[in-house]
Amino acid sequence: MKCYIIDDEMILSGANLSEEYFSDRIDRYLCIQNGGNGLVEFYADVFKVLSQHSYTYDPGSRNSLTAPSSPSRKDLIRSLSKLFTVPQDSDPVNSVGTSSSSNAVAFAVPTFQAPRHFCKCLSRKEYMPLDVDVLQSFLSIVHRLYPDDVTLRMSSAYLNLTNGLRRVLGKSHLLTAGRISHGFKPKKKAGNKGREWIPTVYAQLARRTAQHSSIWFYQREGWTYHAKGIWLTRGEIDKRFSIPDASSLIATVHGSGNYGGRSTYKDVESNMLLVYNDASDDSMEVKAAFTDEWNRFESFAQPPEKEEVRKAPWHVRSILPFCRSFF
Repeated sequence: MKCYIIDDEMILSGANLSEEYFSDRIDRYLCIQNGGNGLVEFYADVFKVLSQHSYTYDPGSRNSLTAPSSPSRKDLIRSLSKLFTVPQDSDPVNSVGTSSSSNAVAFAVPTFQAPRHFCKCLSRKEYMPLDVDVLQSFLSIVHRLYPDDVTLRMSSAYLNLTNGLRRVLGKSHLLTAGRISHGFKPKKKAGNKGREWIPTVYAQLARRTAQHSSIWFYQREGWTYHAKGIWLTRGEIDKRFSIPDASSLIATVHGSGNYGGRSTYKDVESNMLLVYNDASDDSMEVKAAFTDEWNRFESFAQPPEKEEVRKAPWHVRSILPFCRSFF
């Protein structure tokens, strides 16, 4: 999770707070201001719960780490479940904040992703839907409502989609990091020896994903591509990479998840699904900003035939089908 709160403003991102992200990394940042009609307070509560179950660093202590005040994993999951699950008898639109649905620019659905075994201690009644469940259900509903006029555009720095997500993609454009802009690209420095095969593996995984999708590789000399997100448009199925009309944008996803094996099975992530409200006069301005963001990627997006093809070492190729969840 990458989320930064100061007073009543919050930045939700996929970027870490390390030096390279302020110099040569392409990433995405969503700034929510004036409390976001309760969203900032919601994420502050998430931080509070996670902090109560985390170790505290104490530079003055010999051991430096203090055990959490609430060490029970079951208590942690139940507390998170109460935050991320809306009761069935409540109004999900007005359950947080005071703005009416007619004035809302978009309806926000914060999600939480954790390894599947993380929630096994919960009963079926207490079960918390994870990010991958919410996203797959949402895409299934959208494709069922609009079977012939929805285009999905997805960006993932490390493209390795799960089988469940691949089944609900529909017609899509998938953007990922090319070899020269990959986070694991070969570098002439100590400690990088033996990692040059990693971009090759991700390129192979990306190509396997392409069934009804077109794959694009972000290639920009001197820059590392780390952006992730989803742009969903409605209208005639669009074969172009760019979004031609901002008014066609119906939803976006913003956050830290890469939609791949590691994000789904290994990591703790948080995304936010934004479904735009066309009844709001201000929604067009927001949709135009997100549309421009995607379209700016186009000048550095290369089709697969321009991406350098290399083979991973034979021993990597032999074990790859069994360890996809680690990528």
